[in-house]
Amino acid sequence: MKRFIRPTTLVLVAALLAGCASIIHGSQQSVRVMSSPSGAVVRVNLNSMATTTPGVLSLNRKEVGYVLTFEKQGYKPVEVSLRRTVDGWLFGNILFGGIVGIVIDFASGSAYKLTPDEVTMALDRMGASLKDTKGDLLFVVDLERLPEKTRQKIARNGLAA
Repeated sequence: MKRFIRPTTLVLVAALLAGCASIIHGSQQSVRVMSSPSGAVVRVNLNSMATTTPGVLSLNRKEVGYVLTFEKQGYKPVEVSLRRTVDGWLFGNILFGGIVGIVIDFASGSAYKLTPDEVTMALDRMGASLKDTKGDLLFVVDLERLPEKTRQKIARNGLAA
């Protein structure tokens, strides 16, 4: 006589072997990146991943310390840090996954979420320009972007207006 496993038994075993957060959203998270103006390159510090805005980055929830750098020629680069917090779906393990589910969620990174999950950045133009006025050359520099030693030297020599 053949024995068959009941569907309810399969569901119960699957719930016990998998974490709730793992089932709901997995170990990867999509983070939307946008900029004004669009067309900025967004680089991720923890890996070689990059995209152009508007775009989407698929990041591992397990990693800590993500910093996204927005870069576009003629604009100041901007960095944004993502926070990693415990995701509310982890607590679904109290009902379904138990201790095994909690362990699975933390081991896979599914226990976490990255915030914000959508980053919109307004980029500022660089503060340097060249202008030729009747044979005279005017060079304007954003002093904040210069190294401290250079700024001090300019201040000592009275070169800054």
